[in-house]
This record gives sequence, C-alpha cells and structure tokens, in this order.
Amino acid sequence: MKLGRAFVRDRGAACVALIGACMLAGGAVAQEQPEAPLPEVVAALGSADVRARESAMGELATADRFSFADIESALQRADLSSEQRYRLLEAAKERFMTSPRAAMGVQFVQPQYLPDRVVIGNTFPQFPSSRVLEPGDMFLEVEGVPLRSRNAQLTLGGHIIAHDPGDKLHVVIRRGEKKLTFDVELGRFADLPSSQMQAGRLALAWEVRSKPLLGPTIGQPIECGLGAGQWDAENVPGRLTPEELRKIRLKAQLPIYRPVLTAGGQPRGGAVDLEEPNVFSAQQGRFNAAIDPRVWQQQLDVARFPDAPALTPDEEIARLESGLRQYQQQLAARAMPPAGGAAQRQDLLAGEAERQRLSEMIAMLQRQLVAVRAEAAENPAEKGSAPAPAVDTAPGAAVRP
Repeated sequence: MKLGRAFVRDRGAACVALIGACMLAGGAVAQEQPEAPLPEVVAALGSADVRARESAMGELATADRFSFADIESALQRADLSSEQRYRLLEAAKERFMTSPRAAMGVQFVQPQYLPDRVVIGNTFPQFPSSRVLEPGDMFLEVEGVPLRSRNAQLTLGGHIIAHDPGDKLHVVIRRGEKKLTFDVELGRFADLPSSQMQAGRLALAWEVRSKPLLGPTIGQPIECGLGAGQWDAENVPGRLTPEELRKIRLKAQLPIYRPVLTAGGQPRGGAVDLEEPNVFSAQQGRFNAAIDPRVWQQQLDVARFPDAPALTPDEEIARLESGLRQYQQQLAARAMPPAGGAAQRQDLLAGEAERQRLSEMIAMLQRQLVAVRAEAAENPAEKGSAPAPAVDTAPGAAVRP
C-alpha cells in the first residue's frame, strides 16, 4: 500500500508538472505579438528609430500576407515620406519581378522595311487578342503613348508586361485605311511558345508600372559639384583613397567616381560609392534599387536601341515599294515546273511552299503599304496634302477619324 500511495503521489506530481508546463506554453503562445497590418508596417517605415524601420522592412520583404496589390495600394498615399516610398517600392518591385506577367499573344513582323513601326505578323489562338487583332495590323499608340520610333516594339512590350494577366490594354491600330481602337484583354506570358523573360524587358515593364507610384517626393540626385579630392572630410584609416578606388572601378569596368550628394548621406570620399554596387548588381542581372535612375538606366540601356530619327512616310513608302517589287520578281521567277518523276515531285512541293511564302510576304507588304499611305494622308504635315482615308467600323472596335 505504501508503494501504491507513493506511485500515485509521484504520478500526481508529474501530472501537475505537465499541466503547469502546458499552461506556461499556452501563456507563451498567448503572449506572441499578432501580425501587424500593412498600415502599421508602413508607419514603422517612417519611424525615427532606425531599428524599427529595419524591422518593418524585414517584415515587408518576407511576409507573404502582403501582396503586390496591397503594397501598390499603399503607394497611392500622398503623405508618404521619401524613405517610406523608397522601401515600399523595393518590396513592390521584388513582388513584381516574381509575379505572373501579361502577354498579348502576338508575333511581330521583323522591322526590315519599317524599323519605326510595330506590325503584327501572327496571332496565337489561345490568347483573347486573336479575337480582335489580325496579322498586318499596325500599332499606332499604346495607352496614349505613340509607337513610332526605333524602340516602338520595346515600348509596346514594356506596357504589355507591366500589366497583370487578365488586364485590358488600350491600343490604337491601323488596319489598312481604317484607324481602330481596342481594349485588348491580355493573357499570361508563361503561355507564350517562347516564354523566357529578358531582364531588360522586365526593367522596361517596371519603369512603366512604377511611374505613377513614384509620388511627389522622389526627385533626381543633388549634384554637389565637388571633385573626388575635395570630398573627404577627414582621412579615415582603412578607407580607400580616390585614386585606389578609381583603379578598382576601371578594372571592374564601372563608372569613374562621380560624387553625388543624397538625402541622409555622408561624405564618402574613398569609400565605396553607392553607385558602384548598384551598377555591379545591374550588370549581374540583379535588381536591388527601386527608384535610382542611374541604376535602372544600366538595364534600360541594354534593352533600348540608340536614338535615331524616324523615317518619313515617303521613305517608308519607298522601302515598302522596293521590297514589294523584289518579292514579286522572285515569285514570277518561280514558275510552275512540269510534273515528272519522284525527285521532280519533291521539287514541285518545295517550290509550291516557297511560292506560298512569297505570296504571303507580298500580301503583308501590301497591307503595310496601304496603312502607311493612310497615315501619310492623315498627317499632311509630314507628307504632302492628300485626301482623308475611308473610315469604316469593324465589329467590336471604335473608329477614330
């Protein structure tokens, strides 16, 4: 009996200890801080305590509960400080880069004859755009932005990729003599036959998407006007001299030191300029700065063509007419050969395929020629006076005279 009572007493003590441990654990769980909503995190980004700002930024960067749409909505506030907006843009950009991007589902004609135009060569039937756009359609505007330059195709692509799948993109096209407007529903970039995203195109898309989010507090860096030798406030041990840093930059093919005074900065002298790691990261294909125009320019320069004056309508028409004559001559030279043996039948099939290709090219150039002539007639300041083109209404389209 004594043994039994001791056993019961020990078990009772163990149970009491276990219950106490559970209560402590429950108390610990109950004392855990609830997840802060986004407005509180945004407020902490503007805290006077740098540790609070860094903690809020860490939560913003890692918390899955904050979507890109949530952060984009927070960026609409006009009362954000420069630091709050910068940090929110950082978080928004990271989500933008990894979120599904949009695609129109069209293939463009190679700009051999019209380097300043964007013309559809083919549409993909799995995309909604195939229901309203056709091969030969020439884009004139996207969301109010003219598309007539060496970078017109990149500009259009930037506006497309800047959107989310399912969004509608406002475009103006020329279909023959008709000028039409469409709100084209976009599909998923991942559904394209070739869906590899280039870093430069993604940078262009973020430039488009982030432009309305920059707010009134974001400006250009303030040039201090000091040379590298005048920048050091004191000789700090361990700091690289301007000459040493200049040699490192030259070896790494980075820009030569150019002092720039930024808000909250300090004399840097021979220390690593903020421009150095930013440029290096851009060269490595990483994105670590949201709003610094010097950083993003590295990516955008890779994507864009050098500036060049656009061809005049007369020059475009001359190019198209020349190409049209060449294809017509090639088609005429490929007369139907007489039927013969198996080898001749193979040649016959190959010749028929080539004639079909040439006929399609001729039809495409003819459509482009009609469109350019209509553009020239509508804009007599660029080309001599001409009668206005005929205007019809296509199903589902709004016609702009």
